[in-house]
Amino acid sequence: MKPARPQTSLQQLGNALRTQVEDTLTCEQCQLLLPEMIQGEQSQDNGAGQHTVAVHNHLALCPYCTAAYEQVREWITASLQDTPRAVVYPTFDLSFLQPPPPVTPARAWPLALLQERRRQGEQWLHDLTSGLYLFFAPMPGLAEVGWAVKADAAELPLARTSFEEDTLPGWEIEATIFATTADQCRVEIAVYAATPLTDDLAGIDISLYDGVNERVACTDANGLVEFDAIPRTRIGELILRIELPDAG
Repeated sequence: MKPARPQTSLQQLGNALRTQVEDTLTCEQCQLLLPEMIQGEQSQDNGAGQHTVAVHNHLALCPYCTAAYEQVREWITASLQDTPRAVVYPTFDLSFLQPPPPVTPARAWPLALLQERRRQGEQWLHDLTSGLYLFFAPMPGLAEVGWAVKADAAELPLARTSFEEDTLPGWEIEATIFATTADQCRVEIAVYAATPLTDDLAGIDISLYDGVNERVACTDANGLVEFDAIPRTRIGELILRIELPDAG
């Protein structure tokens, strides 16, 4: 069986006349109601719009409004379709194309040599490759008690070491250990340029080794730096390494 051909507007009009369809709308009223009726059809809501029957009756008799119906339906259908989304391309990790940042190897501490110098009663070691090392000696009057002080003697100097200009021309360094609590102390280091190369002494690397751990800090513009919360039990093992800038 062949499928039935769609009716033309003229055939639709003839059928409507033969069935005596009652048209209660003007063309203007019908076209104002078209969007509501079409949306109801697309949502498959048979009860949508109280004027649906009247609109269908008018369309059966009016080829002009039928053409308007087809046009409005195309517009509404197009507006309801998903708008194509912008193409989003994946991003790739191209960090492997960049050279890796330079890695500065940690400088080893010549502990055996430092301990030997300490046993010999010296307070410093100047190594041209890794810097200046300073040891601490107890303050006069504290050696006989093993550098121990009373628990309530806060900010009492426990030990001091210094490096004078006659040893390394152009530089003077003084480092002092102060008791802060019964169990902890702090180290204060001051670096002076005897013949100032610059008014700003910031950025001089200073390392503190306590026999187990290494801590690193930089001087401020006045050449000062502090290390806090150092166990008092490690005072006898403290070593400072100071990397002075090239005086040349």
